[in-house]
Amino acid sequence: MLHRVLHVAPALDAEARGAFLYLALSVPFVVLSLSLRAILEAAQRFDLVNLIRTPSGAVVFVVPAVALCLAAACH
Repeated sequence: MLHRVLHVAPALDAEARGAFLYLALSVPFVVLSLSLRAILEAAQRFDLVNLIRTPSGAVVFVVPAVALCLAAACH
């Protein structure tokens, strides 16, 4: 898929494979969290939904910022 569909350059092959590995590892966690959130919403437990959404929303911005800082420190 990396070469036929996305036309990734051979020089970036290892990095692209790593990115796809991380993506594949994250899919089950995303599906599970969305399913559990749907169960809580169906039970009308919006208080718990908001307790979960607030930290997870912050993580969406914090993790890339930390990764950027780490990547900048490595180069």
